[in-house]
Amino acid sequence: MLFVEGSMLMLLMLSWLHTPVIRESALLAATGFARTGDSLQDPGPIITDRPDFTESPETVPFGRAQLESGYTYSRLADNSEHAVGEVLLRVAVSRRSEIRLAANSYFLSSDSSSDAEGFEDPSLGFKFRLNDGGERARPNEPAIALILSSSLPIGDREVSERKWQPSAVLAFGWDISDRSSAGVNLGYVYASENGMRFSQIIASAAFGVSLTERLGAYVETYGFLPGAPADSNQFYINGGLTLLLDEGQQIDWRIGFGLNGIWPDWFTGLGAPWRW
Repeated sequence: MLFVEGSMLMLLMLSWLHTPVIRESALLAATGFARTGDSLQDPGPIITDRPDFTESPETVPFGRAQLESGYTYSRLADNSEHAVGEVLLRVAVSRRSEIRLAANSYFLSSDSSSDAEGFEDPSLGFKFRLNDGGERARPNEPAIALILSSSLPIGDREVSERKWQPSAVLAFGWDISDRSSAGVNLGYVYASENGMRFSQIIASAAFGVSLTERLGAYVETYGFLPGAPADSNQFYINGGLTLLLDEGQQIDWRIGFGLNGIWPDWFTGLGAPWRW
C-alpha cells in the first residue's frame, strides 16, 4: 500500500508543478553532484542527505539552513517498525562547513511478544567539505567531505542505547555526465547495541540519474560490518525518486530490501526536505 501511495504522490505532484525549471535534480546532488552555485544570490537547487543512505559531500550554502524530515516503515515476518520524523537540521557556518542536529524519530516497534515506542537518541554532528571537486578541480577528482557526529544518549529509555556512539564518515561524489552522478561513503562507528560496545564499519555506493528537469532516481547498496556483536554483516539495496518542487523544496520516496535475512526484510518511506 505504501508503495502505491508513494508512486501516486509523485505523479500527482508532476501534474500541477509550474515553477520555472532547473537543470539539476536534487537526487543527483544527494549522490555527490558537484555544483558551483555557492553564493547567497544563487544557492542552486537543494542538495539533500536523503532519501538514500549515502551522504552527499556537499554542504548547505553559506547563510542558509535546511530541514530534512520523513517517515519509514520496516518489516520482517510479523515484526514491524515505524520511524516518524527523521528530522535533520543542517545550518551552514562557513562556505565549506555545516552543523548538523538530528532529532531523529519517534519510534514504534511491534512483534508477537512485545511493543516498544519512544523518541530515539538525537545526534550532533559537523560536515566539512575538503575540496570542491568537479569543474573547479581536475575533471575526475571527486568532491570529498568529512562528517563527524555522535548520538546523544538522552532518548526515551525503551529505544535509547544510553551510550554515546561517535562516528566518522568520508563522503565522495563524482559527476559522471550532465545527467548522472555517483557517490561513495566509507565510515567507522564506535557502536553500542543492548549495552554492548563494538566497532562497526559502514560502506555504501549510490548511482543517480536525472529523469527530467525535476524528477530524479537513484539506486544504491550499503552495509554494516558487523551488524551487531551477535549478528552477521548486514547488506541492503534500495532505490527511490526525488521530485523538486522549487530550488529550495523537494519530496522523496524510497523502497529497499535486506540481502542476507537480517532485519529489516524490506522498508519504504517518504520525505520532505526544505531549505531557507
